[in-house]
Amino acid sequence: MSRMETKQAPYQNILCGPVLVSWLHRDKESDDIFDAALFDEEKLHAQTLLSKVKRSEFIRSRWLIRELAEEKIPLPTAAEGYPIWPEPYIGSISHSVGHVAVTLFRSPTFRSVGIDLERVSRMKTIIEPRILEPEESILLNNVLSDQSKFSLNHSREFWLTVIFGFKESCFKCLFPLVKKRFYFHDVNILKINCQESTIEARIKDEEILKMSNIIKVMGYFYGLSYRGEILVFSSVVV
Repeated sequence: MSRMETKQAPYQNILCGPVLVSWLHRDKESDDIFDAALFDEEKLHAQTLLSKVKRSEFIRSRWLIRELAEEKIPLPTAAEGYPIWPEPYIGSISHSVGHVAVTLFRSPTFRSVGIDLERVSRMKTIIEPRILEPEESILLNNVLSDQSKFSLNHSREFWLTVIFGFKESCFKCLFPLVKKRFYFHDVNILKINCQESTIEARIKDEEILKMSNIIKVMGYFYGLSYRGEILVFSSVVV
């Protein structure tokens, strides 16, 4: 039986722009089948996670990473909280209520990569000002008006989820390079292409610009329905 046929641990590969995202959806199987992928210190860490869901996400993410690498690569965590990928790998992890998403590259394909997985159901329009600048809200209005040209009829919450996931992916991609925190309003959306599922944005933080030498960022998104729930996958690479 191949890895893709493993009934207890099915995962699906999703192409999000140039990024292949491997998605391990939540299921009812015990996490015991994943334990062999963990190092002893990771097993100890998993035991300290009081939330059953968070513990499951941690265990399954490590299992999936090692499935993709086809070796038991170590993955320590930096003091700032991001994973330290061992050479020659770069990657990114995301999770949401038991769903786990991972991407893994053998560098030097890219300098860095960031992915995000979000559920549209958790997005509320009341938090829009925390995510978007006023001009970005105008852009969002235009997207809602124009999407019918591409036979789309997504809600405002869907597009907010797309933008939220993109900005999260930007942070995951750039922070390991610059080691400086930045926030939603430090990334300004310039264009959303509904047909090609892309987002173009600029970095507003001058320090980030100087340290990364990156002015504009291109992101990608992919939405799908899973058991009546809309999931949005996002990716950013530099």
